[in-house]
Amino acid sequence: MPTGQDVALNSWLVQAAAQEAGLPPNAACAYPAAISFGQTATISCPIVNLDASQGSWTFVVTSDHLLQAAPTYIETAAAPPTTQPPPTTQPPITAPPTLPPIQPAVQLTDPHFGTCREAKANGYGHYRSGQDPEYEWYRDADSDGVVCE
Repeated sequence: MPTGQDVALNSWLVQAAAQEAGLPPNAACAYPAAISFGQTATISCPIVNLDASQGSWTFVVTSDHLLQAAPTYIETAAAPPTTQPPPTTQPPITAPPTLPPIQPAVQLTDPHFGTCREAKANGYGHYRSGQDPEYEWYRDADSDGVVCE
């Protein structure tokens, strides 16, 4: 065939050869309808990647449907920056406050004195057996069930 005459390009055949040489499957390439006999054509296959970056696969094909070199990839647009959620800050963990020991709100018995005389001098007395726990602290001299009378 004489040089300069157009040869119809079989895009299926060229695409299969390019994929064998490294072109990703399903790449949408722009093929010319024909190539002049003895000439070459640069084929471009723009692609958007999973990370949203963009690039282009290119390769050169001859009029007899042969690849001159393996397809090459050039990134044309970087992936957009990803937005990261703001880091979560947690307040520092602090130990719970130590509480003072619990004191009874009311004294359950009167103060213990050495004798009934001391108890009565301080305003205490008349403890009954079976009723007041203080009865056990003192001597019931007349055995009437009442101490510090």
